[in-house]
Amino acid sequence: MGNEDKFAEIKNEYEENWRRGEEEWGELWNFMDRDLRAYAGNTWTRAELNQLIVEKREAIELPLIRSKINWFTGYQRDNIRSMEIEPVESSDQETADQLSKVLKQVWYRGQGQYHWNQAFEDSVKTGLSLFGMYLDFSNDPINGDIKFYRRGYNSFVIDPDTEQPDLSDCSWVILRDFVTRDQAGQLLPFIEDEVIQNVAPSVRDNKFIYLRPYSRNFNNPNIITFDQYYRRSSERKKLLVDIQSGSARDISNISKEELQKLEMGIDVLKQTGEATLEIRDEDREIVEYNILLSGEVVFSGKDAIGLENRYPFVPVHCFFEPSVENMVYRYQGIVRSLYDAQRIYNKRNMKVLDIMDKVIYGSTKYMLGSVDDPRQLLQSGTRRLIGIQPGYSMDDVQDQQANTSGIAEIIQYSQVIDQLFNDLAGVNDTLLGSDEGGNTQVSGRLAQVRTANGVRANRKIFDQLDFSQKLLGHLLIESVQKNYTPQKVQRMINEEPSQEFYDKSFGIYDAVVKQGVESETQQDQYYFELVNLKREGIVDVPQSEILKALPLVGKSDLVESIEAQQEQAQQEAQRVAELEQMQKELINSQTEQNIALSQERRARVVADIGLAKERASEAEQNRASAALDRAKAMTEIQNLKQDQILKVMEFVNMLQMQEQAQQEKEETDVNLESDSIMKMTELKQNMKSGEANAEQKEI
Repeated sequence: MGNEDKFAEIKNEYEENWRRGEEEWGELWNFMDRDLRAYAGNTWTRAELNQLIVEKREAIELPLIRSKINWFTGYQRDNIRSMEIEPVESSDQETADQLSKVLKQVWYRGQGQYHWNQAFEDSVKTGLSLFGMYLDFSNDPINGDIKFYRRGYNSFVIDPDTEQPDLSDCSWVILRDFVTRDQAGQLLPFIEDEVIQNVAPSVRDNKFIYLRPYSRNFNNPNIITFDQYYRRSSERKKLLVDIQSGSARDISNISKEELQKLEMGIDVLKQTGEATLEIRDEDREIVEYNILLSGEVVFSGKDAIGLENRYPFVPVHCFFEPSVENMVYRYQGIVRSLYDAQRIYNKRNMKVLDIMDKVIYGSTKYMLGSVDDPRQLLQSGTRRLIGIQPGYSMDDVQDQQANTSGIAEIIQYSQVIDQLFNDLAGVNDTLLGSDEGGNTQVSGRLAQVRTANGVRANRKIFDQLDFSQKLLGHLLIESVQKNYTPQKVQRMINEEPSQEFYDKSFGIYDAVVKQGVESETQQDQYYFELVNLKREGIVDVPQSEILKALPLVGKSDLVESIEAQQEQAQQEAQRVAELEQMQKELINSQTEQNIALSQERRARVVADIGLAKERASEAEQNRASAALDRAKAMTEIQNLKQDQILKVMEFVNMLQMQEQAQQEKEETDVNLESDSIMKMTELKQNMKSGEANAEQKEI
């Protein structure tokens, strides 16, 4: 099929899908437009406004809807979620960290958070919006930069049979923009400029009639319609399959020579019985990208961002009920629930004002013909001028006061409507910044509980937002891997990407939506949590982390001052440590000297004790010799007389007692001298150690 035939087939399918989509979406677009106008402060119909003009009454609009919607958008902005890439396997943490850094820079450079906030705001107003990404080649003509956009309800139409929130069962999507020819050339650098310049001016085609300003765009001949038509299709792919692991790799783009070499290698492995690879031809699903300028197809292929089988955008839902057949009830925003209550509130307040005006100004009855111009009766102001024709009296004109007997009931009903607004929106007074009875002295914990209860009633809305952001994370990973070169990644994160960074089969990552520290509220809360952890001693939070989270103007100067102070303290601590080391070495030296001296003294004591024992031994020998001499003397005195023997015995006993006393005295003196020397040694050693410890403490 040639390009002309293919383009004709694409255009016919585009027109057919548009007609079908308009039939299903037409009524829903009307409701979405009504909801958006209600948020902006316009709930009166055209017929009602015309009737009020006839009655010379002013339409009063008190948009309570806005405060309810602003709470949801404000809560989302105060609790911004950030995308963090976490690996299933801890061994791949380095690659996950690098992807997280790249995605964060891409998000901020492409103003992702701003468009994400707007997409969520559109969803709570109308029920649905799209958040997408594209490649901008204005600053990087080679690789392009990923940028983001959001689309309101009036610029797209989705296959009405779609039931999955990730668009996995969506067969087609049509997007419309109004651009100049120069803008079209910048958005489509892969299309020849001559083709764009020869595109006919756009004409009214009754498509996307709610895309404002619709009429004015067709009055400018330089403005053309820029339609992007995505459709799911299939394409024949050549895959290299690993039978054991089940992984597959697309090899459709390799050359014939490389394919032949690969087939030969697989054949060799088959002969050895070790082949686990095989080449297969399979039909794989793809998302085809088509561009129509002024209703004519100018391109058909793949989106420049390079996604294979997924759309480059994600839906952002508020209330999504895919099982409901009618599109009006399938997609709803919060405004849809509040629209009728807002109309009742406006009308009731107008009735109260009408009654109050009648109380102040009263009403007038007049006889026909008695008033020159009856329209004067419809004048407003503090005074009413009514002309009376001649021939009539003032009795012909009678003032009648208004009946005020229902004002209290009407005011009470208005209060019921006020509470009904909160119930329909799923919020309470605490969420709106007040409390019952105007009490502002409730505890912080009680306020947190009430806030949590209020959020719980609308948890589904924020869960769906998290789900959409998670889908977006997967799209971003694939887009970065396919469009950002290693050199560009290295410039972004100041480090070389890991080997697994560009591995297309590296599918173990998961984009996890986490509570970020992005908004001012989150930064303040994060700072106080760190301070509390430090104060309570739960976690020893480093001072650098507390300073990093400190919400203070001029924080950089404070950080520099603290760093200089810390550096000075480190230098002083190092100097003190060196002095302590020197003192310690000196103390160790003195201690070793004292120990040596003590050991020497102990040796002397031991020697003295040995000498004393030697003396005691000599004394023992002397006693033994004396006993021997006594024995000899005993044999000699056997020949003496009795009285002489008694005297000799007394003398011998006296000598023995003297010798024993002398021996005991010598042993006692030796022990006392030994104990004295030991105590003196220990006392001096303790005194030295105490002096050393005192000096060390002083240092």
